Amino acid sequence: MIYSHYHSSNLSNNDFNVVQYGKRECVPKFCVYHKSCENYLFHYVYSGKGTFCVKNPLNGNVKEYTLSANQAFIIYPGQEVWYTSDKSDPFFYRWIEFFGDKAIDFLRTANLTLENPIHTATEPYDCGRILTEITESGVLSPMRLTGLFWMMADSLAKDNTRISDNVSVIFNDALKYIHANVHNHTTVEEVASNVGVSRGYLSKIFSRFINQSPKQYIITYHINEAKSLLLGTAMTVSEIGFAVGFENISDFTRTFKRITGLTPSDFKNIHTQKDNG
Repeated sequence: MIYSHYHSSNLSNNDFNVVQYGKRECVPKFCVYHKSCENYLFHYVYSGKGTFCVKNPLNGNVKEYTLSANQAFIIYPGQEVWYTSDKSDPFFYRWIEFFGDKAIDFLRTANLTLENPIHTATEPYDCGRILTEITESGVLSPMRLTGLFWMMADSLAKDNTRISDNVSVIFNDALKYIHANVHNHTTVEEVASNVGVSRGYLSKIFSRFINQSPKQYIITYHINEAKSLLLGTAMTVSEIGFAVGFENISDFTRTFKRITGLTPSDFKNIHTQKDNG
């Protein structure tokens, strides 16, 4: 395992201080545990995979995050956390520890909070490049170190702007794909792959825009299409089920009833009677 770190030589600035920084290339299943950090700890993953776990001090529940290349995570002072490298593809990360009255400004620009401790970087990955420069430069002068750190903060702010723009595009592209493939058996994995994101990230995007999971949206959209076909065509229930992507009639009937409270046949009969007065 490769490991190195450097301590800052000056901690006299009330606004902001870097305490130490370093890098670690982990062996499989290597785990770091912090009972209660004194300062903020920022980590950036360069390669490999791992998990980051945060324990809720109020109820003891543990929230686990999956990490991969070009993702970063923050540890707040006082938190009980641990992070573990993957057993087959262990991660390599660099880290920096800091404190001060202005430290929260850095976190705001990066949108790193207790509720959202993960940051996913975007190209050209300036944050990772700047942190590499810090950790590979040995002991830096306070002025140089502070300058590089705020450059890193600026790169994270720009990342957030790009992510906000990209999220809208990804969401709209996902909707287009779902709508265009309403006649097929569409899975969340297929949608995520088509728009170039992971299933988990796609779920976060959908929750942000419509407070609904991709799977729920797909099912609802297919059932709504089935409703239109039931009322607007002479197709049989079986034909409609296959036409909206269901692989067998029993799955279609069960799903339709779960969503609408009625079987497809009952739905058609009730609305046909209403239309006929």
